[in-house]
Amino acid sequence: MGERVVVEGTRLKIRFLDVVDDSRCPEHATCVWAGNAEVKLKIGDSRSISVNTGIAPKEVEVGDYKIKLNGLSPYPQMEGKIDKASYEATIVVTKK
Repeated sequence: MGERVVVEGTRLKIRFLDVVDDSRCPEHATCVWAGNAEVKLKIGDSRSISVNTGIAPKEVEVGDYKIKLNGLSPYPQMEGKIDKASYEATIVVTKK
């Protein structure tokens, strides 16, 4: 959370801004729906996008690149709330 990376071999900067919502079904729980987590990213110096784990959009096109949320950890547990500072997003960037 809050970390900024520059995609190797490019000038593309991505910052992990926030987990807007995390309604993923906790481990060892029985849920009707698997749930979803929405992650907000800042691209470059000004554009913000949202990508999701379970619903569209899971990836967004920005310029010559596709940015996809490939995973979000930690996964919710039955008890306790996740501290936002402990979230880690796995992002995959591909050239179109």
